[in-house]
Amino acid sequence: NFYVGTQDTIPYGITWDGTHFWVVGSGTDKVYQYSSNYIISKYYQGGGYVYMQTDTTESMSLLSTTYATNYTLNSGEYFEVDFQTNSDSLVNLILIRSGSVQETLTLSQSGNTDFTQHTAQIIVDKSVEFDQLKISSTFEDTDYVKIFDIKTYNYTIAGDSADFYLGSKRSKSIILEPYNYSLSVYENGIKKVDIIIELIYDVLYQYIYQPILTIECRVSLFSIDDVYLSFNEFHISVNRSLNGEFIVFWLLNNLLYVDIDTTLNFTIYDKFDTYINSFEKVADYFIDLYIEVYSLKIKNEKLVLIEYKLKNNDTEITKTGYLFEDQILEYNIAVGMYIFEYLKEGESTWENFTFSFTSNQIFVLNRSQLCFLSYSNQRGEYLVFNNYKTYIDGVLFYENVFYKDIGINVSIEIKDRYDISIKNESYVVVSGDNYIPVILTMYSLKVMNQQENFNHINITRDPNYYESPYYWSEWIAPNEIIKFNLFAGYYKINLTDNEGGSYSFYEYTLNGDDILLISSDNIISQVIYNIANVNTTIGNQITNVEINITNQNSEINNTIVNIEINL
Repeated sequence: NFYVGTQDTIPYGITWDGTHFWVVGSGTDKVYQYSSNYIISKYYQGGGYVYMQTDTTESMSLLSTTYATNYTLNSGEYFEVDFQTNSDSLVNLILIRSGSVQETLTLSQSGNTDFTQHTAQIIVDKSVEFDQLKISSTFEDTDYVKIFDIKTYNYTIAGDSADFYLGSKRSKSIILEPYNYSLSVYENGIKKVDIIIELIYDVLYQYIYQPILTIECRVSLFSIDDVYLSFNEFHISVNRSLNGEFIVFWLLNNLLYVDIDTTLNFTIYDKFDTYINSFEKVADYFIDLYIEVYSLKIKNEKLVLIEYKLKNNDTEITKTGYLFEDQILEYNIAVGMYIFEYLKEGESTWENFTFSFTSNQIFVLNRSQLCFLSYSNQRGEYLVFNNYKTYIDGVLFYENVFYKDIGINVSIEIKDRYDISIKNESYVVVSGDNYIPVILTMYSLKVMNQQENFNHINITRDPNYYESPYYWSEWIAPNEIIKFNLFAGYYKINLTDNEGGSYSFYEYTLNGDDILLISSDNIISQVIYNIANVNTTIGNQITNVEINITNQNSEINNTIVNIEINL
């Protein structure tokens, strides 16, 4: 170590005499011998910076002179320090007034890894007054710190804006030219205030920020079957109050801030912009919305890549993409009519099918083919599918379309409203169109009331032959004719006189179009007459009619005096 002291400011050189090193001064002839008892100069100021370094582990500090004027910083104002250190030790900036520590701020964190020259901003969170600054740390051997510049700022200037921080229940004053200014207040990074203020010469403008309490709401979506739904599958518009102002916007995630004790209005659409539901909810930490959507799944088992188009027939919005082998396309969407088109890789012709979406559905694009059931009677008249129960390979189907692999022999069973099997047939699925017409043979049973009062008629399957709790019940007015379309079989008919309160049971076998007459003489035991074969299958022409008439009234002689028959 060479201790030059104040005798020579610039060393001239170092020489070796064979035993010791000597330093030669440039302004004097004196020389100084190296001695291990001398210590290193640990402080230096000059060249635009102040510097301290150590050769051992010790606590060190740089203390400024006492300023002629005390300085005051308010909450939100800050120091800007240009410095460099090679130490990973904690370095503090200490504020002193009249010899007493007022505040200790962190200049460089413990574990520091930035050893380059850089600038740090150190914010104060309360008002503090000081007349001296101290840089303090515990350094290890060869650690140092260089301070190039220290400045204080009342607020930052960014373009034409003034930004500053305010602690809780703190105030801040700035001087500005008379003009119109935009004032924004942020709390936890969220803009709470955004207004225009007008500053007038010689008039003090004051703004007091009074925050409105808010609550963070987490929105979750569920199907009506209580299945959790992904938030990103839907378009959600919300009208919420924030800082006392209602704003309508689209939710990008399921978290939002709302003024406490206010209501939110949600409008939900699916990915095809089909309206689903609207809700009004009170602000709460957790908001659960149950919406009427169903799961649509389309699986590709074609063994090749397919390109697809899924179109909502109402909104005309189309989703496109590709499905790889065994990949499943899935949407949770609203009810409606949809068109699905797909093109197999290597082909040029698009295939498609249209479907009514009213429940959870799965479609498989593979060796399976779409099969379509159509019901009609023996006269070619269309029958409503939902009036019957249809079982495909023993499974009840609620729609007249289903998928089966090519070559599969499908078993089809149809039951009537009495849950009685009326049709069984099989069908082999082919590679082309699979339109399956099913003819259901039905008969017309007409009942005419010739009494002068109302009657009630119940028709059930005869329990001697079937097990069915179902009944077909109708009121029949005087001279009214009621038509029942039924399948052949055994029935039991219950007639009830609405006025007399009496009733009768009749066993009846239906094997053709029949007419039953309820007699006009109010005697319930004599009301049913069976006239068979009154309808033929050859248009309106009746080519052969057999009529058997029996006198059932014992009070009249067996001789029938006059009978008029109109056919």
